[in-house]
Amino acid sequence: MPENVSLLGISTPGGQGMHDTIEGTAVSWLARTIGHCNPLIAHPSERMFLHKALLEMALLVAYRVRFDPSPLDESYQLILEHVDSIARLPPYYERVARDHNSLLLYGLTYAALRLCGRDHRVFRHAIQKSLFTRHCLVAERIPYRLLDLLHFLSLGGFDHDGPSPEDVFRFTILAGDPNIVEMGDSDVYAVTHTVFYLTDFGFRSSTWSGSFDMDRAVSLVGALLRHYTHLRNADLSAELIATSICLGASHSEDVRHAWRFLHEIQEPDGRVPGPPGVIDETMTAADFGADYCSWKTSYHTTLVCALAGLMTRRGETVPGYPALQKHTTPVQERSDAILLQSCGEAISHASVFLERCLGCSETAIRLRALAGLAMCIRLPGQCLPPIETVKTAVMEIDASHGCAVDWTSLGADTLLLSVYALRHARVRCEYLESMLEDISSQLSASHREIPALPSCVFLAGLEKIDGRAVLAAEPPTSTRVLPGESAAEYSMRILSATGGDPRRIDGNMHDRYTLHQWLSTELILACREYRIVDASVILRMLILLGARGDRVVCDAAAYLISQQCSDGAFGFLASTAQESELLPLRLNWTLSTLWALADFAFPEHSVTMLFCADALESPQPSGPHPCRPVH
Repeated sequence: MPENVSLLGISTPGGQGMHDTIEGTAVSWLARTIGHCNPLIAHPSERMFLHKALLEMALLVAYRVRFDPSPLDESYQLILEHVDSIARLPPYYERVARDHNSLLLYGLTYAALRLCGRDHRVFRHAIQKSLFTRHCLVAERIPYRLLDLLHFLSLGGFDHDGPSPEDVFRFTILAGDPNIVEMGDSDVYAVTHTVFYLTDFGFRSSTWSGSFDMDRAVSLVGALLRHYTHLRNADLSAELIATSICLGASHSEDVRHAWRFLHEIQEPDGRVPGPPGVIDETMTAADFGADYCSWKTSYHTTLVCALAGLMTRRGETVPGYPALQKHTTPVQERSDAILLQSCGEAISHASVFLERCLGCSETAIRLRALAGLAMCIRLPGQCLPPIETVKTAVMEIDASHGCAVDWTSLGADTLLLSVYALRHARVRCEYLESMLEDISSQLSASHREIPALPSCVFLAGLEKIDGRAVLAAEPPTSTRVLPGESAAEYSMRILSATGGDPRRIDGNMHDRYTLHQWLSTELILACREYRIVDASVILRMLILLGARGDRVVCDAAAYLISQQCSDGAFGFLASTAQESELLPLRLNWTLSTLWALADFAFPEHSVTMLFCADALESPQPSGPHPCRPVH
């Protein structure tokens, strides 16, 4: 687990009141370092970057004027005068006429100054001439950049015959309801800026478009905020706080924790460090000095923190901000229903692959396939393969004692799940029964008091061990993370100890949010890095913690479904090796994914509860029995 995350029970206070301090000190730092932001005297390699920085400085002051009409304090005034002194010079404002493709780069500076009462007539004339050719209006742009253009035209008071923001919005990534586990940083910036421009940073009540669901957007932004706060990316954390405000979610737990993080990371002089790796800091410091490098890596993050503070302050003092208009279409319910239906279909398809594995000549493969089928038969509408297929596999397992595997290498879970499947089919496997006797005798010999683990309860129910030796109760399982323990290792340990029973989790844990945050981020990373087994077990752990309806959990489940092959197995191995060589790995990935999807889609029938007392009602093997669904 990362060193900067604690699960030691430290309480996490909210972020109320922190935004005022963050805003004030951030703006002071920007004002003190404003001399770095002069594109007219900069080295050619830095000019484009500084033109962008200048317009963003102008927009910060403009929104300070809009959010708070009181006179500017010294820091804001200093920034305004600096921007104005550059923008009124011909080498700056005439660029918009010489290069129509750069309309936004210079035009937004004009629009911001206009909002501050600095409406320069000759600057406006140059912009109008640029608009006259229409190239800058019709040039190809990705959707959120087109929203940027429309936002500029509105701020600047320019007439146009272009589309409405709502018409453009339906083509954005946000309107498409993206899967969070597949979103990169650029996708997240597209989401935040889409909301900024469409809502005019909370001033504009948008009707959105189509079947857009505001609650879905809020869930996405909240999950992203939790993720980037954990990654300690202050830049996107601040942007996502501002986005949450525009969506009317400024008081969420994710926002409160993000403010606390920004308060912790902000330096005493007001600077908020930006994420590393955006620029070559060593080269920048060598070419232009350490002070400029420090400013370049941090100005945007510091500015966005100040803007988010301004927006929060307005929301606390001005009724009706942000302006909201929620869409009423129940997209959330429809999305959930589609996902659950897809889970059921994926599980059914996986059982086809598992049935084929029963015909493998390797005993371990057959037993693991039976274990997988045991997961399926707990679920509504699922059943074992034809009884003759099961009986044939069992006969061949019993006949292969000479090349059989030991239960310790097979795994106790696989053994017990296989037994469960066969008892539902009323088929007896002598080899499995002998392994049951072996594990039970070892357990009884090594423990005077046998821990009340779910697997032990199952064995007691089968009368393989003395039920009186099994502890009647245990204290809840501690969720403390061990030093150096990965998220997948931690999840597997807790799942094994609890059997997936949420009643065995410590309900009084002090820092459940931090645990949820860590596991959510690790789940996203596991999907992105194609660690299917890790993703599956972390997803199960989050479900155990009560996060089944969380956006990250739902999107990760959808991602796992997308990894099902045409034969029902999970995981695209991208290998030219023979199928016989790949089968053990494919089966492992399939069982892990199947278990996670079963826990997600059917929690009341989930395999994580398989070893509970109600599972012991399955009949003892006494001969063939027609297979039927188990509800």
